[in-house]
Amino acid sequence: MKTILRLLFASALFSLNTVNGQYADDHQGFKYSSFTEKDISNDSLDTKNLFLLKAYGDLKIFGSSTKSTYQIYFILPIAHREQSPVWLEIDCPEMIDYRFVHLDSENVFVAAQLNNSPDTITLNWTSWVLMKQHDYSGIPEEAPIPNIDDLPNHVKPWLIPTAAVQWEDPFIKNVADSIRQLSSDIKGLALRINRYVRQIPYSLGPYPYSCDAYYAMKWGNFCVGRAHTSAALFRANGIPCRILLNLPVSYSPFDHHWIVEYYIPDYGWVKVETTNGYNPYITAHNNMITFACSPEDEFSLFLSDNIESYWFASDPVFQHRYPNWDRGHNASRYSQILNDSSDKIDHIISLTDSVHKYFTKYQGIKLDWNQNNLFNQAKNYQHKIINHFLYNGSDSLLVALNTSLNLYRSIESNKTIEIFSDDFENGNLGWTHEGINDEWELGTPNLPGPQIGYSGNSCWGTDLNGNYENNSDNWLESPPINLNNLASAFLEVKLWNDVEDDSIQLNNPFDRLTIELSIDNGVDYFPITTSLGGVIDFNTGVPKVPGWSRISLDLSPYIDKTIRVRFHFNSNNTLVRPGSYIDDFRIYGMEKSSNHISENNDKLLTVNCYPNPASSKINIDIVNSTGQTDVVLFDLYGHVLLRKEFFNKIVSLDLARFSNGLYILKISNENKSCLKKIIKK
Repeated sequence: MKTILRLLFASALFSLNTVNGQYADDHQGFKYSSFTEKDISNDSLDTKNLFLLKAYGDLKIFGSSTKSTYQIYFILPIAHREQSPVWLEIDCPEMIDYRFVHLDSENVFVAAQLNNSPDTITLNWTSWVLMKQHDYSGIPEEAPIPNIDDLPNHVKPWLIPTAAVQWEDPFIKNVADSIRQLSSDIKGLALRINRYVRQIPYSLGPYPYSCDAYYAMKWGNFCVGRAHTSAALFRANGIPCRILLNLPVSYSPFDHHWIVEYYIPDYGWVKVETTNGYNPYITAHNNMITFACSPEDEFSLFLSDNIESYWFASDPVFQHRYPNWDRGHNASRYSQILNDSSDKIDHIISLTDSVHKYFTKYQGIKLDWNQNNLFNQAKNYQHKIINHFLYNGSDSLLVALNTSLNLYRSIESNKTIEIFSDDFENGNLGWTHEGINDEWELGTPNLPGPQIGYSGNSCWGTDLNGNYENNSDNWLESPPINLNNLASAFLEVKLWNDVEDDSIQLNNPFDRLTIELSIDNGVDYFPITTSLGGVIDFNTGVPKVPGWSRISLDLSPYIDKTIRVRFHFNSNNTLVRPGSYIDDFRIYGMEKSSNHISENNDKLLTVNCYPNPASSKINIDIVNSTGQTDVVLFDLYGHVLLRKEFFNKIVSLDLARFSNGLYILKISNENKSCLKKIIKK
């Protein structure tokens, strides 16, 4: 509870600080963040600024695990439209390794495996992020509120009510209707929503506290509740709206800040700073997005007061507070700014995004020697991007990006496969259940449960037709699942949970579901999550909106083993509720490379290019070539300019027709390759 209170106070402190002169009002009613002279170099739309930001995390793990090793999960800046991470460093003496868990095309978070320690463990991470200038000049003058049927399908999920955004509640709907009045324009509606949210008291109401929209509108809240309120009011009026977590540039430690973005048809998403009502949020380039929530993320199972969260540990002994992130984050922006053509800045962000996706794909997984060699080379150039930004300019930056990207692409990618999946629509495929007051059932759920599965009609539930029993200790167990010959493995499952939660501490549910794992055919099980709670039991009138959540876990520490997964449910002797439901269980991973190579230099191609710089011709001398050699010349944008095949060890390329500047050569010979940077003068 203390952690949550400190989080709310920190959010309040950040938002109050932003009032003191950081922003200015626009004369037309929309609130715009003020720019400094460095933020905009000129008024031309043909150029754009590129910034380099730096985020820090100082996470603490207090106490000791029940296992010799365990995992912690946490979020950090992601690739999200205008931004893309460049580089990441993690410092923790107890860390064995780390990987990235991919939730979707944008959201990734870190799974770090640690050695247990009786002492406090400190994990420090630093992330560098390229951020292009936010430009909302293309917002249409008129943006009518659309009919739901006219919206593209990919934005419709951000219309549904959730535990944090309960817009179907009559109280919230009445407020939304009064705000809209006779308006038919999205921009006018957004302005009125901003005005309403700004007047929400910056305080908390009755205990136990919550950060959902209803609680905030009734009694007050900080940035979390204000963002949920904005989302509820937009969605109630048929405008898709999603929650964004971000790290704002600051001069003192803080926790995450909550904002939203709403959707304008035929334009796209518009960020809004919901605490102070700045719309559009033009200086959002001083904020790094760390999580773009799907509705499934708004049914939080890890922090039960409706704070979206992917901070948790694999051992329930740490409950929901670890790794402890209280006042553990900071962010800054370098004074250096790159100004170049909009097309070039957009291309830099696009390339950086591609490099980041490859890095998060391969980091921490089991690679063969050649894959690992290429991965380390690619990371080396990726790391250099920071210095190229600070000292060498955009052309040099493009060279480093393209070199890193081509090296990543040279890695012989292992196939990602479905290891085991079950949507429970085809009967029981080997699942078993037992225990005290065991009522696990497979079929179509009814009230008071979810009434339908996540992706179809059927799912598993603790009781498909009613509440679970007191004093339960039962479980649902998967069939054996073979993780042999894999480079990585991950678990993904959809969970609907409505259990008796602890309304005092908010992080230790009375009745709980724990996901467990066995590596000895079910003889012994150990937890791989904290205890999963449900929508909290409030006596303040906050409406309960249970829903399907998504959970993703890293199983890579258990590759080359046969596992069983168990959903272990426990209840005490007081209240009972609808319980826990499981759907769309999936384990997937990347196949291990079949290329078993000893650590020698057989995979390295030795190439000399001369003269370099060259004015007309450049000679390529391949020392250890055999058979056919392929040469490809790229420009800084990755476009192929020239291809050539030859069988000699030395060949000349004619560069006369190309403009002066930097280029990249990729030389491939059988299963060996090399990248070279050349200069045409």
